[in-house]
Amino acid sequence: MSRADAPLTPKEQADYDRQGELIAMELRWEDDLRAAGHEVPDAMDGVRWGPKTR
Repeated sequence: MSRADAPLTPKEQADYDRQGELIAMELRWEDDLRAAGHEVPDAMDGVRWGPKTR
């Protein structure tokens, strides 16, 4: 079994779980801001696609 196919170590699993908690917290925060009438940009707002220009 290659490392890519191996199960997560306990530390990797904890890191993965923590990342999920942080994402959920950010989504709740954005929902609360929207509910209070604030404008919250979408995650991809302001992203420039394509080649860089000077």
